[in-house]
Amino acid sequence: MQMYSTGETAKLLGVTRDSLHAALRTTAPDAANRIGNRRVFTEEEVGRLAAWFERRRKLRDCPWEVNYADTQ
Repeated sequence: MQMYSTGETAKLLGVTRDSLHAALRTTAPDAANRIGNRRVFTEEEVGRLAAWFERRRKLRDCPWEVNYADTQ
């Protein structure tokens, strides 16, 4: 089974390590595995995180978002 460090996972996902850490502290699915008090990610976990980040990107880029500042 392939295991990835936080840095490797961030690189695979196309995000910074800080973004990955912030996501894991908030709502992203966390890695269950730790080696030497460091997170390690399986391929399955990297896939789940990729899907999570993709959903976040789609919500952020949503074309029907209302800018409430313009309506006042």
